[in-house]
Amino acid sequence: MNRHLFIIFILILLFPFSFLFSQEKGNISSNPYILVLSSYNPDNYRTANFIKDLERHFDERGHNERIFIEDLGYSNIYTISEWKEKMQKLLKKYDDDNLRAILVLGQEAWCAYLNQDSLCRDVPLFVSFASDNVLRLPCKQNDTDYSFFSVRNDCTQVNMGGGFINEYDIEANIKLIKHIYPDVSNVAFISDNSYGGVVLQTLVKQEMKEKFPEIDLTLLDCRFEGVNSIKHRITNLSQNSVILIGTWRINNNGLYLSKHTLRDLITKDNPNPVFSLTGLGISDVAIGGYVPDYKFDVEMIADNLIKCFETSYVSPEIIPTRNVYHFNKSNLKKFGIREYVLPSEKIIEDQLEGKIKKYQEYITIILIVMMLLCALFIRYIITERKLKLKQEELIIALEK
Repeated sequence: MNRHLFIIFILILLFPFSFLFSQEKGNISSNPYILVLSSYNPDNYRTANFIKDLERHFDERGHNERIFIEDLGYSNIYTISEWKEKMQKLLKKYDDDNLRAILVLGQEAWCAYLNQDSLCRDVPLFVSFASDNVLRLPCKQNDTDYSFFSVRNDCTQVNMGGGFINEYDIEANIKLIKHIYPDVSNVAFISDNSYGGVVLQTLVKQEMKEKFPEIDLTLLDCRFEGVNSIKHRITNLSQNSVILIGTWRINNNGLYLSKHTLRDLITKDNPNPVFSLTGLGISDVAIGGYVPDYKFDVEMIADNLIKCFETSYVSPEIIPTRNVYHFNKSNLKKFGIREYVLPSEKIIEDQLEGKIKKYQEYITIILIVMMLLCALFIRYIITERKLKLKQEELIIALEK
């Protein structure tokens, strides 16, 4: 009997502590909410606009559910081995009954989430600013060989809710290069020190090996080389080499690269034709490429998120962005490429026309001012002539 009393006494003592531990996670919100996992700071221009539009759609539909945003701060590939564990710890904070959906913004957060050992959350998953191919974690900083999986083909166990993912078509780009330059023997691929750069390089290496073994692949990898070293190698490429741009955002020291450095890297007198896998460089140094149409529909994602609050069923709508042929008109002319050899469905960017559109308002104002000045000048001349005639008539009258 004394033993039983002792056990009851111990349980009574431990009860307050067990209560405290049970409340450690607690309810983040007493009302339904969605969790946004962002690769970058929410103040980032693109992320901030996305969240702003999302909140506006919620307000228009009469919904005031909370939106919690977690910034993962994944800026470069150096910390990739930590992503999985960091995401795991973060998700534990939000393990409560009021979580209605998870929205992932950015490739790094997308990778860290999908690499979790257990994704048993019974909430729909939404995504934007990410791609179909995802690296397998954990990875080391100096790894050169990575494996990846396809979201659409390999993630059947994930409760997909909706969103947009980019698909990069390496095969179509290499075929485009071969169509315009049949004698191409080497492709020099430029990539940077970002997660996206590593993913694209992995894809290019696999596709080239499997489908274009007759073409050599030169890797201009900003993870292991400085900008000046890559620039030197570009100037020494063989005659039948073609440059293919992947990503150019972060250098080997983890610092951000400006777009201007791409023009310094590939100078105007560079004899090798340049193409782009991502659209980067088509406005200045590249001839063109088959690139994703980076559009996203916040309204569609917002509608499906609202369904998570109103109903228990959401129809999955993970939409891959379509790819489009883009070309630079001045670079087509520079390399003597006729438009009739290009694919029938294409967009040709005219730099001069683009500048005119960009400064159209200023040009219109200048033209209006010039027209007003011309009108005033003509009026001045007419007035002067009339005064001169009257003066002459007055002189004649006085003489008479």
